[in-house]
Amino acid sequence: MEKALYLGPEPATQAPIVLAALRRNMLQLAAEKTRGAHPYFVPPEHTARARELLGPEAWLCPEQMILLETDASKARAVARKHMAVYVGLPNYQNNLREYGFDDRDFAAGGSDRLVDAIVAWGDETVIRERIEAHRAAGADHVCIQPLRCLPTASRCRIRSFTANVSRARIRNCAGRCFRRSVNRPAHAVAGPLEQPGARQGIARSAPAQNGAKNAWRAGRAIVKLATNPPGC
Repeated sequence: MEKALYLGPEPATQAPIVLAALRRNMLQLAAEKTRGAHPYFVPPEHTARARELLGPEAWLCPEQMILLETDASKARAVARKHMAVYVGLPNYQNNLREYGFDDRDFAAGGSDRLVDAIVAWGDETVIRERIEAHRAAGADHVCIQPLRCLPTASRCRIRSFTANVSRARIRNCAGRCFRRSVNRPAHAVAGPLEQPGARQGIARSAPAQNGAKNAWRAGRAIVKLATNPPGC
C-alpha cells in the first residue's frame, strides 16, 4: 500500500492510510495494517458491524449519499441514476447480502428498500438523522456525498445545512458530486492539505491509471483531524 501510485501533492511527513474496506477480511486488515476503514455504499447497520470488527481504536469513516428532495419518485430516480454502476458490482452486492438484501433488490436499478438504505433523501431533519445513525453505530466521522444533479437552490441549502454541521470544506469530486465530512471531536474530516499542524491521512484504493483526476476517482481522499465547532 505504501508503494501504490500516488499523483497528488506529497505531504511533509508520511500520512496515515485507511482502506476502502467492506467485509470481514478487509476490515480486519484495515485494523491491523492501517489507521482504519472508509466503507462506501453502506447503511448504518454496516457501520455497527464494522466497528465490532475494527475494534475501538481504528478510524471508521463511512460515506453517506444525501439528497435534499422530499418527493419520493424524484428522489429515487436521482438516486438510482447515481447508484447504477455500484448496484451491479459483486463486491457491493456480496456485502449488502449480509444485511438482508438479495437479487430482487439489485434488479432494475435497485429496489426502493435498497435505494432508501443507501441514499438519505428528504428534508434536513431526515438527512441529519441518517448521519447521526452512522455516528451512533460507531463512526468516527461520516463523509457525506450530496448528489451533483440537484438544482442550484438545493445545493445552496446543502451548503447552509453542512455549514452548521462541521468545518469541513465542500470539494468538487470527479465533476459529479460534492463530498463533505461530518465529524466528532478530534476525528477525521475530509479537507485540504494546506492548514499547518493538522494530522493528515490518505485513503487509498486502486492505483490511478490516467493522471491526477483519476487518482481522485480511484478513491484517494485527503483526510485531516479537526474538532467540532460549537453546537455540533
